Amino acid sequence: MKKIIIACLMTLLALAAFAQSAPSSGLTDSDVTSFSKNFGTIKAELEKLGIDVQDTDSVAEAKSAEAKVNSILNKNGISGNNPVNKLKAIAFGYAVEQYEATMAEDPQAAQIMRSMGIDPIADVRKEVAPEDCKIVKKHLNELQKAFDEDDSPSTSSSDQSGSTDSYDMAALQELQKKYANMGYEDPDEKAKKDVLKKYDVKRKFNVVKDGSGEEWILIQPSEITFANSTEAEIYAENYAGVSGKWCMSSSCGYLGTHSNNKPFYTWGSDGILCYTTFPIDFDSCAPDKVIYNEDVTPELAKKTVLQMYRE
Repeated sequence: MKKIIIACLMTLLALAAFAQSAPSSGLTDSDVTSFSKNFGTIKAELEKLGIDVQDTDSVAEAKSAEAKVNSILNKNGISGNNPVNKLKAIAFGYAVEQYEATMAEDPQAAQIMRSMGIDPIADVRKEVAPEDCKIVKKHLNELQKAFDEDDSPSTSSSDQSGSTDSYDMAALQELQKKYANMGYEDPDEKAKKDVLKKYDVKRKFNVVKDGSGEEWILIQPSEITFANSTEAEIYAENYAGVSGKWCMSSSCGYLGTHSNNKPFYTWGSDGILCYTTFPIDFDSCAPDKVIYNEDVTPELAKKTVLQMYRE
């Protein structure tokens, strides 16, 4: 059930600035099993106190009626003298684990999260101890069954056509707007703006052809020295100095056919591709070494060529 995930994320917009790592509640397998088994009863009794167990915002406010909530939870198999904390651990732990399970299967939603420039689950995790999350994860299926079976048509995430995705996507898009209003920017767009501001993408370079007639532009580091492969790739994608659609080569490319047996360095998708052994295996174009972006130094960048080919 994604409803609790969305509620959790919306709640944490206000909490993210000062949230601390939560201590373990001492949650046990038995606590979670009892919660799932007695979910209907727990939900009904807590609703009388104005607490919705499917809304993490509401669960977070359960402390205001702690004595009564403790009694209800103890009576339904959630043990100890801090069942309110265990209830919160279950709710937030479920949000974390269900998020991780669903985002991997929902690229569109994952892209929206990336466009916010943050990992929202990093903030959600601060509300639940890792030890509690491990317990929740073990019982994710039974928790999901309990939450999903409780959904009624009036509160379901289904739209009129029966789709279970549109409600969730609308909520995610609303969350995206909230983050945008708070000043967050799509990191991909920010990186693009930075590159376009830093480098002249309208600069003209000579075009060369290889033996097959493919057209290339080779930008030497003496002409433009990029800081990393991300900059080089963004530059290639936005290059407008010569007509056509240009892309960065992520393999040996044109230089691989014109080696003078001296090592050469070319930008690849993850960093610098180093070729030191000749002749090159043109079937794989595999480099002898990859220097990943985090390890690229200014000295190495000054040796590295950007190879662009025209699509």
